[in-house]
Amino acid sequence: THVLGTDMLRRDLASRLALGGLVSMGIVLLVVVVNTIIGMVVGMIAGYAGGRLDNALMAWADVQLAMPVILVLIALSAAIGPSVWLMVFTLAATYWVGYARVARSTAMSLRERDFVIAPRIQGGTPVWIVTTHVAPHVSIQMLILASADIGGVLLLTSSFDYLGLGVQPPT
Repeated sequence: THVLGTDMLRRDLASRLALGGLVSMGIVLLVVVVNTIIGMVVGMIAGYAGGRLDNALMAWADVQLAMPVILVLIALSAAIGPSVWLMVFTLAATYWVGYARVARSTAMSLRERDFVIAPRIQGGTPVWIVTTHVAPHVSIQMLILASADIGGVLLLTSSFDYLGLGVQPPT
């Protein structure tokens, strides 16, 4: 009657595996969505604005890229205690750089195109131009990157769970 059998407490392992997969995929999708939003916003601002703002945002991204995620999570878990939300926050605060770099390069390439220059000449605000003309093109790139990144984030979160830094045992 039990496809995968039961554990020592006679709990069905198939249902526990299904619930664990649901929790893991929920965490992964949350991390990927937050990373996509943060990276898309920072990258579009840096790519469209250019100049000093671009240099400052990309320097901040380089600092984030230089910090090892596992060491940051271990340090925060030692100070606060391990939890799912700490893992999600740490991954969201440190893993967005790839999205920002792709969004920046796409926004920089679109900045000099005619369909972006025309609204600027007609008096369109930078926020309106970025949200209506640049963001649709950047969002396609972000969707591709996010779909490719789901597997890597799943492996990363499962390794954190194995180390005891993520989902705690009753869950």
